[in-house]
Amino acid sequence: MSVSTPGPLSANSYEGSMSSLSGELSPITKASHNKAGSQKGRPRSQSKLLYFGTADDVNRWLRKYCGQYFQLYGGLFKQHDINGRALARLNDVTLQRMGVTNRTHREELMRHILRLKLETDLKELKALDQKTLGLEKKS
Repeated sequence: MSVSTPGPLSANSYEGSMSSLSGELSPITKASHNKAGSQKGRPRSQSKLLYFGTADDVNRWLRKYCGQYFQLYGGLFKQHDINGRALARLNDVTLQRMGVTNRTHREELMRHILRLKLETDLKELKALDQKTLGLEKKS
C-alpha cells in the first residue's frame, strides 16, 4: 500500500510525539566539535542539529547514523526540506505522509530521532547544571 503525498510538508506542519526509547545512545554527543561541523554555516555540533540544522545537515546525520534508511529515504527528507526543527517534530503519521510506508522503518527512524532528541536534552541539562554550579561558587 502506498500513500500519496500532495506535496512537500512544511516544517510548521509537524507535531511532536514521544514514544518509548530503547537501546543505547549513539555517539552523536561525543563529537561535539569535529572538523566537518566547524565549517561556515553548519551547526558547530551534532547536538545543535535540532535547533540550527539545515536540510543538508539532517541528510548528513541521516547518512551517518541511519545508514540504510538514508539510502531509502534520504531523497524524501530532502524533497520535504526536513531541517533540524522539522526533524524534532516528526512522528509516525508525518513519516507516513512523507512516504515512509513501512511501519518497521518508521519505528526505527523514530528511534534514531528520539535518541538525538534525548542526547540533545541531556547535553543541555549538563550545561545548565554546570552553569548553576558556577553561580553557586561565586556566591
